[in-house]
Amino acid sequence: MECPLCGHENLAGADTCEVCGSDLASADVEKFRERLRRGVLGDTLESLDTVKPQTVDSNQTVADALPLMREDLRGSVMVIDEGKIVGIFTERDLIRRVPHDKDPSEVKISEVMTPQPFTYSPKDSIAYALNGMTAWGNRHLPIADEDNQLIGFVSVRKVLGHIQGRCAKGEC
Repeated sequence: MECPLCGHENLAGADTCEVCGSDLASADVEKFRERLRRGVLGDTLESLDTVKPQTVDSNQTVADALPLMREDLRGSVMVIDEGKIVGIFTERDLIRRVPHDKDPSEVKISEVMTPQPFTYSPKDSIAYALNGMTAWGNRHLPIADEDNQLIGFVSVRKVLGHIQGRCAKGEC
């Protein structure tokens, strides 16, 4: 490992530079962080394989959405009106917002969906998406164009899989 202070090439794993005595352990961590920042976290969402989500319109019912979620084993459906994203209905919405004593065919999606979800651009970085997932507790990220037309979505599983794949190749 090269010492960032004096440039001496030390043995890999050395904690201090054998020439100038500077701390190499911290430098190593910073180098890793910078590689991660410039590499995988700088990748954009368009570098991931987005999935075309199942969609419903806001006049449909929870009973209409559930088979679509089961069909592809997905945790959400996007709610679209006139081609624009107006909401997302997730398994969490099902558990938290749909009354247990009501027939799902009598509950409109618009009454229980998460309205106006934050959407991401294909040009947004993975770091930005991870920040949003953490800040808002999202696991499903709608990807939309500048006109709020749905392009697709990515899940937290897809993002983490991308990071793991890059790291396995030594790219982080």
